Amino acid sequence: MVTFSFSKEKVTPADFEILHKRKPIKHLLSLSKCEIIYLSAEGAVSILEVLASSERIAPLLYGLIRMSWIAFSAESLTRLYFRKEQRITYAANLITEVDFMFYCGIDIAKHKHEMSVIDSDGKALFDSISFANSKDGCAKVLALFERLGITPETVVIGLEATGHYWLSVYEHFTELGYDVKVINPIQSEAFRKMYIRQTKTDSKDSFIIAQIMRFGQYSSTTLADENIIALRQLSRYRLALVDSCGDCKRRIIALLDQVFPEYAKQFTDTFGVASTELLLNCPTPEDMLAVSTKKLTALLKKSSKGHFGESKAKELKSIAKNTFGVSFAKDAFSFQIKQLMEQLVFIENQVSELEKEISALLHQTNQVITTIPGIGETLGAIIVSEIGDIHRFDAPNKLVAFAGLDVKVNQSGEFVGTKNKISKRGSPYLRRAIWLAASVAAFHDPILSEYYQSLRARGKHHLTAVGAVSRKMCNIIFVILSENRPYEITPPKS
Repeated sequence: MVTFSFSKEKVTPADFEILHKRKPIKHLLSLSKCEIIYLSAEGAVSILEVLASSERIAPLLYGLIRMSWIAFSAESLTRLYFRKEQRITYAANLITEVDFMFYCGIDIAKHKHEMSVIDSDGKALFDSISFANSKDGCAKVLALFERLGITPETVVIGLEATGHYWLSVYEHFTELGYDVKVINPIQSEAFRKMYIRQTKTDSKDSFIIAQIMRFGQYSSTTLADENIIALRQLSRYRLALVDSCGDCKRRIIALLDQVFPEYAKQFTDTFGVASTELLLNCPTPEDMLAVSTKKLTALLKKSSKGHFGESKAKELKSIAKNTFGVSFAKDAFSFQIKQLMEQLVFIENQVSELEKEISALLHQTNQVITTIPGIGETLGAIIVSEIGDIHRFDAPNKLVAFAGLDVKVNQSGEFVGTKNKISKRGSPYLRRAIWLAASVAAFHDPILSEYYQSLRARGKHHLTAVGAVSRKMCNIIFVILSENRPYEITPPKS
């Protein structure tokens, strides 16, 4: 390795003339394998201005820059790497003001991520590489950044919010001081359509994400504070448990319809306390007939707190004796219903414990959301946790779009569509919570109720009217959270 260095703090064109005579820079362009030239990003004098008086050198150096053979790091020395039969390194203390940024796109996956890095002109510095979803994998990326002279100040890293797999990568690079942006996969999909050949590979995806970072036309996601993240996790977990309860109930009803179709009319709520206790002990008509009237009466009295007694027990036995349900595979049906009922009771107990935890967290995080009609602690926790920092929305309509409650407009030329639907392109959890809250507020809040009734009077469908109330509720939520004040019900104008 041959090294040329300058002792001066400022390099003049004359110094480069000497360098040019010893190893012509023009010849360097003909080398087939060229790595990257690194120039210092610190200082006050532009390298191009320094070389302006040298007609032979400045254009060649500028050409290297345009061909992305030159990158800028925060190192104090300029290093020129070239490969042929031997490696020659030219080192000089150069000062430059050139603003050169890199853009890194990472396509997230479960086990291995794909990464591409481009320069300010959108040219890839190397073929995409894969790295493991681990500390060792991230260390591989950092080692590459170091070799390329890329620092946290000179790179923007972009990720797709793919499931939950991006969280570890985001946290790791953020803690190291890197600027990490998380974008919605919908944005990268829209950007891909700009290319004629809409190829979809991990390598291409990482390159597209890097290009999105370069253009800067994206809305990024940031991690909220710890309480909001905890509230979001618990709220989504509760929704999953509630959905599991619904699945269990549907399966139980399907089984009862087969073995005991008359049972649905015996109790106001098939899954009320008394009915639940009865199904846990006597899941089929044969089981009810096998139990004495005295024992069945005691079970119903205890579970209903005296509401049901001997008359209800005799009625159930009579109906069970004359049921139109199937009589084969009795043991299998009995076993399934009993296990599903036990599973349902277990999950409902978990939901009760979970709701206490959510309530405690909500009181630590936000006190005003539950003042809005239709929003209790459960829905309030979902809304607050899904929105996160309300100040990232500068207008109510952006919150509406984030919830996916904005209307898709269908218009072309003189045609304007009248049967428009909501986009459903936002957070499904937030949309679900606001919709449920609006379904209640449409009948209990004076202003929203008046608005709902006016839409119904114009012939709008119930669901259309609730959708409109949901958008109104988004406006209310935006103001209440932005100003952090309780909601005050204003009576409608006479």
